[in-house]
Amino acid sequence: MQLNGWQRIGVVVSIAWVIGGAIWGYNIGYYEGGDVDRGFEQCRGGAQNWYQNQNQYQETRRYTTNDLIKDLEKCGSEYRKAHKDAMSTGWLYAALLALLPIPLGWLAVYKSIALLNWIREGFRT
Repeated sequence: MQLNGWQRIGVVVSIAWVIGGAIWGYNIGYYEGGDVDRGFEQCRGGAQNWYQNQNQYQETRRYTTNDLIKDLEKCGSEYRKAHKDAMSTGWLYAALLALLPIPLGWLAVYKSIALLNWIREGFRT
């Protein structure tokens, strides 16, 4: 089976789309629920800030180093769960955006060519 020049261009564009679409889709899916890394930094920063500034607040219960460690561990476990969820969503979007448009694009091109040939044939008769 020989491919003509246009079909070869289509193959190259399809391969480029798979790579670009996967990267694009992964980034869209990963950040769909928000910036996971930023949320972790805010959680960690809040706990550390509370620990450092505890003396400014007149409270009966002091925020100890153990409390800080527990809060940081909680931030870490929330981050790991959010990161795992974001990655699975990212891979789903990557697969969809990398693979779904290719057969639709080829179908649209072939149908467009068939339509143009049909119109051209109508002018010849």
